[in-house]
Amino acid sequence: DFWTMLGRRRTLALASPVHSHAWLRRISSGGIGGVSDGPPRVFNRKVKGFQRDAAAMRADRGEYSLLRDIAAENLVDRLDDTLRKFPNTAEVGCADGAVLRALGGYGRGGIKRLVQCDHSNEMLELCQHGRIHDVDVSRVRADEEALPFADESLDLVLSNLSLHWINDVPGTLIQMRRALRPDGLMLASMLGGDTLFELRRSLVMSGLERYGGVSASLSPLAGVQDAGNLLGRAGFALPAVDMDTHTFTFPDALSLMYSLQGMGENNAIFGAEFRHVSRDALLAAAAVYDSLYKGPDGVTATFQIIYMSGWAPHESQQRAKARGSAELSLSDLGTFQTVFEGDEEDGMPGAAAGGNPLTERIPPGGVPEGGPAVPR
Repeated sequence: DFWTMLGRRRTLALASPVHSHAWLRRISSGGIGGVSDGPPRVFNRKVKGFQRDAAAMRADRGEYSLLRDIAAENLVDRLDDTLRKFPNTAEVGCADGAVLRALGGYGRGGIKRLVQCDHSNEMLELCQHGRIHDVDVSRVRADEEALPFADESLDLVLSNLSLHWINDVPGTLIQMRRALRPDGLMLASMLGGDTLFELRRSLVMSGLERYGGVSASLSPLAGVQDAGNLLGRAGFALPAVDMDTHTFTFPDALSLMYSLQGMGENNAIFGAEFRHVSRDALLAAAAVYDSLYKGPDGVTATFQIIYMSGWAPHESQQRAKARGSAELSLSDLGTFQTVFEGDEEDGMPGAAAGGNPLTERIPPGGVPEGGPAVPR
């Protein structure tokens, strides 16, 4: 039939469900996003805006905000790890205001002014504004790929589960870094590469069985190592990356797909609007999913959240020493041993004897008289 022929003509020859950057590059330069002089266009930002608008207008939208709330709370918790204050703050991709809810009324981070920006009008309408928890909150409609902030105007930039839908992630991170004052902080979260691996495998297996190939039904996502490389490429100092994995249970695979739509996380790859998955293909993927991952309570779905942090460069920050400036050679490591604090009766060079209780340099002739061979 028509859908079978269309599916055969639009398949991509993928040998495995793992989404690689080589495949991403082929998509961006091979007709889905089109050939462009700018950054690769993998995602249709206009379609993603429509999807987020639809998710915001749902009457039951509160049922689908759990993942975003979890990520926002974990992101904001990182502000408690520093004594710095960030009076001027902006949030990129605010969605329904999960970060503002996570900030609460505790004066976290010393935030005095918060600018929330999103490219979805309906999402912005859900966000609170005005004087909230002693914070002046304002809303701005802006695309995350073209931020409206002046250079060195912010102390903190936050982004919660938004970067994975941006075509030019390095460009957006560079804009964030430029908007920060020297020694300003960027905190961001995004979905990682192991997200929904169960659904990816099910779609691959059902697609290979029915059509002999796999269509781009789920978007490519970055891994932990990729996130670290992105921070370095954007020019952030002291970059740090970590991740959390959350597993949720759904009644069946179709309920999971329906929930993704409610979250506004449905497919927005270029061309997807003309390549709807047929009912037959969806039912086949759901059957594979249920057979592989269904337990007594339902099917499981994995969401990996990557957290990134980086600082705008400043002369006061720690820097690696110049190559060749070390005073000790790695070849001397074999002459070091751990010495525990002992008493003088055992002849141990402990703290009472004036020695270093942690490490001593032990020459071939034994422990020298008068304490360690190298200064502390």
